Amino acid sequence: MATNLRKNSEVDFVGTQNDKLLGGKLPFVKEVLCVLFYHIRTEKKTVREGATLAVHQVLAIWNKTRIPQIQPIKAIMKLESYYKMWEGLMRNKTRETETEKSKRANFEFQINALFDIAQKDAVEIMQRQILYKDVSEDERIALREDIDFYFAQRQASRQGCIAGVDKVLATRESRAAMMQQNRARKEEQLKARMEKEAKKRKLICGKLFFTFCSF
Repeated sequence: MATNLRKNSEVDFVGTQNDKLLGGKLPFVKEVLCVLFYHIRTEKKTVREGATLAVHQVLAIWNKTRIPQIQPIKAIMKLESYYKMWEGLMRNKTRETETEKSKRANFEFQINALFDIAQKDAVEIMQRQILYKDVSEDERIALREDIDFYFAQRQASRQGCIAGVDKVLATRESRAAMMQQNRARKEEQLKARMEKEAKKRKLICGKLFFTFCSF
């Protein structure tokens, strides 16, 4: 029984179906395809429905970074293009020609790489943001770290993890929020002090006017 379940969950040229993306790294194409096939084969979704659900999980991970992304529909279509490549391999599954072997090797190479949904000029966009005058030093540091993280995730080793980036980002945002609260409190205190001094000056002027009128 268990053997049959494992066999049914296996996808030729891809791997084992999975209902969710695991780990704290930007997912590889292979991992996203495993989620797509879970929705198609187990949940009985259409290719478009399955691709939409799989990409939704991808976006949830990518949104923890500041890396500019392509539109969701383009990410969905990108995933569907890999599915079409897989269909082509399956049509000739029994053939052992050099051409088919080359296609399989090329497919394996492509799916063992980052499912990259960054905009074409994502790095340039972030580098320009770093130069903006109104960007805080913390934001500049975060942008530089996201650029480094993006390049690292495009490597086979995928060094770094979302959890670490997310924790650093949360710490910075918490600190920024605290600084903003402190500024707001100081502004309120300054406003209250100025109003108090204005009332005091008004009272003194009133007394001086009364004294002057008494002569």
